[in-house]
Parts: sequence; C-alpha cells; structure tokens
Amino acid sequence: MTTGVKADFSRSTLSTAPPDQDSGTLSAIAFSSFSRARSSALGGLEAVAYAAAGFNNANGQPFLGKTDLANPLAVAIADDLAAPVLSAVFPPEAIAAFTKAGGDVAAGAVVHEREQDSQLESLRSQVSQLQQMIDKQQMTIDGLIRAMREKNS
Repeated sequence: MTTGVKADFSRSTLSTAPPDQDSGTLSAIAFSSFSRARSSALGGLEAVAYAAAGFNNANGQPFLGKTDLANPLAVAIADDLAAPVLSAVFPPEAIAAFTKAGGDVAAGAVVHEREQDSQLESLRSQVSQLQQMIDKQQMTIDGLIRAMREKNS
C-alpha cells in the first residue's frame, strides 16, 4: 500500500440515486464492484476508507475510481451487499462476461453523458447571452425609431 491523493468526499452524496445521478453512473459502480470482487481487491467500506485516507494499492493505483469516489455510499452498498448476493446467485462465468461486456460500455456512457451535459450547459449559457444582446439591440432600435419620428414630426 502506498500513499496517493486523499479523496475529497465533499461533493459526494448520501443517497444511492441522487437527482444528478443516472443509471449509467450506478451501472458503472456496479460493474467496478464486480471487478473488485473478482480480483479479490479491497472493496466496500474498506476501499472507501482507504481512498478517503489517500492510500493506493500495491500497484500504486487508487483503490477507487473517480465515479466511485463521487458515490461512496453506492460503492459500499454495491460491494458489501449487491455483489455478494449476485455472486451467490449467478455463476462466475456469467458475472465475468457481464462485467467484461458492460463495464467499459457503462463507464464510457457516463463519461459521454457528462461531456454532453457540459456542452448543453455551455449552449444554454450562450443562448442566454444572445437573448440579452438581442433585447439590448431591440431597445436601441426602438429608441432610434422614436428619435426619427420625433425629428420628422
């Protein structure tokens, strides 16, 4: 175990499905949970605690990824409750196939969704600025029309 960057949970939430989270984020957490269970890596509350302390594993990698760090309660529930129950129900081959096929897709979908959210917010801001500019220009035009009418009267 090595020392890494201390996790900052100030932006994390206690809800398992906060309003700003989506099924893609929770799916990515579930997939990473299965990966940790298959590799015998620390998970659940232990991984959250080590990540909070800023520790890395023996390979120098953080115990949790960015998505996991943003959702510590979901990680604890997935690792300590869901993964053991599902592992007891489904054969290891099915879980391995499920994790391999879907984990990268879910994680990629989360990243793509976040990029789209950022772009959408940027576009909303630009539209708002353009609307303000149009309103100012309309007021200028209205003022010029009034001035021309007064001058011609």
